[in-house]
Formats: sequence, structure tokens, C-alpha cells
Amino acid sequence: MSAKKSFDLERKSLKVSAKPAPRKSAVRTAPPPKSPKPRASLRARREAVRNATNTLILGVVVLVLGAAIYGLWRPEVRISDVRAKDIPDTEGAALLAKESITGRYFGMLPRDSIFFYPEEAMRTAVLAGYPSLSAVSVTRTSFTSVTVSGTRRVAAFYWCGESAAAFSVTNAACYEADTEGLVFARAADGVQEATSSSPLLRVYSPLEGGGTSYPIRGMVTGAKQMPNLLHFVRAVKTLGMPVLSTFINGDEAELFVTPETRIKYVLGREEEAAKNAEAAFPNLNLLDGTIEYIDLRFDGKVYIKRYE
Repeated sequence: MSAKKSFDLERKSLKVSAKPAPRKSAVRTAPPPKSPKPRASLRARREAVRNATNTLILGVVVLVLGAAIYGLWRPEVRISDVRAKDIPDTEGAALLAKESITGRYFGMLPRDSIFFYPEEAMRTAVLAGYPSLSAVSVTRTSFTSVTVSGTRRVAAFYWCGESAAAFSVTNAACYEADTEGLVFARAADGVQEATSSSPLLRVYSPLEGGGTSYPIRGMVTGAKQMPNLLHFVRAVKTLGMPVLSTFINGDEAELFVTPETRIKYVLGREEEAAKNAEAAFPNLNLLDGTIEYIDLRFDGKVYIKRYE
């Protein structure tokens, strides 16, 4: 029998070389699909359209205003020539009118634009400078010129002082006044003497106002009664009596038929006074210097005061 041999077998570990990891493919994986963006509400969309429209309109308005302002400053539509007519001092009146349209509106618009010039300011300036004018009109004659025309006041009587003590048939220190009682101009040199042929009555009465230009722009006291007074003066003249002047004292008036003789009556009662005068005058001589005054201030009665 054969001998058996034993062997020590040592288990050797087997070294297995690691296999390289498989390389990832270069192909990119598609990202997951995004969820759809929520759609704006109808209100929000309308608001966006409205804002865009407003912005567009504002831009157009600004553009138009800018163009308009630029156009207004163009010399082709600005007043450079101002002329005056039917005014005592045409050059001075034109200068006053032109000065009234200098400057700007709101700091940006020219006051001398032919489209926006201050017509009322021009009239006021000329009237203030020339009280002898009752009205002023402004007319456009071209895109760069205007004409200022005046209407002169009509004298209704002469104002010659505040007191009858200043009465004189040769007193030339008189001023023209209109029917409203406004004293507006110095009477021309050589005013006709206060005689029966004098075209205008001389009035003595206190003045209201006038200021530094006294008596110019002053208002004759009792002027509201002036039309009635002038009516009574005409009635007296038709009876053959001259009226040289009159003195207004409150609500009464005194008419001088001569420097020494006068007629007294109450303003506003001309009709009654005329009736009394018509009844009494044929029997009186008011021109011989013997009568100081005839008093017609009482209904149905005539009082006579003679010089002693």
C-alpha cells in the first residue's frame, strides 16, 4: 500500500484587477418640462393697456403743447407795431398800450401774442392816461400790429370852481365836464365869456375825488341831477332870461342871470319851479340889478329879495 503523502495547501488569494467603471454617456438628459406660466387676469391686462394708452396720450399732449408754445414765441405772431388814432397824443397813447402787453403769462407765454394779448389791459392803460376819453377800442390790423382808437368825452358844461364866490363872467380857469359830472379836461384857452350866448353853462360846485390830478377826474357834487338842472336852465332861457352860471349847494341850485341876481330852486323839482317862473317872470325885471334873488323853492309861491 502506497504511502499517502499529505501536502499543506495554502490558499492563495487571487488578485483580480478591477475593471474600469463604465464611462457615462455624453448625451444630456432633457430637463423636465416647465409648468406653464399662469395667464394674467383680464383686469390686469386692461390696466396695462390703459397705462400704455395714457402714456401715449400724455406724450402727444406734451409734444403739442411744446410746439404751440414755440409757435407763440415766433415773431410772425407777436405784436410789434401799436398805433393810436383819435387820441390827443397818439404817440404817447401807443406807448402806453404797448407797455401794457409786455411780460409773460405764467412765466412762459408772451403777453404780446396776437392770439392772447390783454385787450382789456390796453384799454385800461390808455383810459387811465387820457381821462378825456370815454371809451377805447383795440383792433387787429395784422398778425403783428394793432390799432388803438379813442372816443372823446363830450363836454356838457364847464366846471369853474367850488364856490359861487369865484364867479366871474371873464374867468377862464374852467374845466370841461360831461353829463355824468366827471371833470376830464382843461377848457381851451379863450373860453367864451359867460353871457347869454355862451354855448355851455358854467357850474360852481364842490368836487368829490380827483386825487393828485385835481380837479381832473373829480366828480361834480349833485352831478346826478345835472340833466334835470340843464333842462330847467333851458326853460328859464325860453322865458327870455340869460343864465350865466349856476351854483350847486347840496340839494339846491342857484342860477345867476346877472352877476348880482340869481334864481334859487330845489334840485329834482324843476317842473314846479318852471311853472312858478313862468307865472312870475313877466312881471319882473331881473336884469336891472335891483333884485338879489328870486326864490322858487316853495310850491305855488315866489319870494323876491331886493337890494336895499
